[in-house]
Amino acid sequence: MIKCLDDKESMEKCPDLLIRIQKKHIAMIETLRTFNTLVKFTSFTQLMTSTVIFLVLIFSIQFYKDIFIMHVLLFALGIQLALLCLFGELIRHQTEQIFQNLYLTNWYEMSLSDRKIVLMMMTNSCKAIGLKAAGMYDVSLVSVVQVSQISQTIDQEFSQVITQRQQQSVTSVQISKNFHSVQQNNNHHESFSSSEVSQTLAMSS
Repeated sequence: MIKCLDDKESMEKCPDLLIRIQKKHIAMIETLRTFNTLVKFTSFTQLMTSTVIFLVLIFSIQFYKDIFIMHVLLFALGIQLALLCLFGELIRHQTEQIFQNLYLTNWYEMSLSDRKIVLMMMTNSCKAIGLKAAGMYDVSLVSVVQVSQISQTIDQEFSQVITQRQQQSVTSVQISKNFHSVQQNNNHHESFSSSEVSQTLAMSS
C-alpha cells in the first residue's frame, strides 16, 4: 500500500489513503507488540530448552559416534531452532522495510500535513520490532549463529578434556606396566642372587 502513495490515480481515487496506511501501521505495531508480549516467555523457554538439548546431544555424540539416531536428533533440533529464529528474522525484516519504503516515496511532493504523517510513521518505524525471548534477547538468525558458536566452543573444550584424560589414563597404564616389569626384574635378580648364595654355601661345605 505504501507504494500506492506515488500513484497519482490511486491518490485521486482515495484521498485518505495515507490516513488508512497510518491506521494500519499503528494497528500492526500494536498487534506485533501484543504478540511479542504473549509469546516472549514461550519463545524464551523454547530457545533455552533447544539450546540445552542441542549441547547435550553434542556431548552424547562424543561418546556414541556410531549411533545414527543421535545425528538425526541433532539435525532435527537444529532445524527447529532455525525455523524459530527465521520467523523472528522475517518479522524484523518486514518492520525494517516499512521505514525504507516510506523514505523512497515522493514525500517531498506531498502537502505539509501529509509530510507530517509520513514523518510520524517513519519515526515509529525507526526501531524494528522483532521477536524477543523474555523481552530481552532478539530471536533472529544471529541467534542461530551464536548458539552454533557457543556449541562449537564447548564441544572443542570438551574434546580437549576427553583427550587429556585419555592421555593421562594411557600414561598411568604405562607407568603401572613399567612398575610391574621393574618389580619382576627385581624379583628375578633376588631369586638369582639367592640361588648363587645357596650354591656357594653348598660348595664351601
